[in-house]
Amino acid sequence: MARDTTPFNCEEYRGHPHPGMVGFCEGVERSVLKAEARMQGRPAPSASVINLPPMGSAEARELGYACIGGQAMRRLENGWEQVLAREGGWQRCRGG
Repeated sequence: MARDTTPFNCEEYRGHPHPGMVGFCEGVERSVLKAEARMQGRPAPSASVINLPPMGSAEARELGYACIGGQAMRRLENGWEQVLAREGGWQRCRGG
């Protein structure tokens, strides 16, 4: 398992013979993460996963957004804030 917000590594199934394997994996991953958040009394993560540059990179400085521990974060003057997804919940990302 990964140590970020895409713990099932569903991307590894891109070459799987069954075309629906990635979608199935992502659906199971999403439901597990939502259930875990609910049990802990925390906001649920987003269904979508976006690509963002890692914190500290030149691209992240220019963009003002970075992926930190699998969570999309926006740079503020005095720190960082979590990005909310359009569909609700905090935005998950790859790249950090």
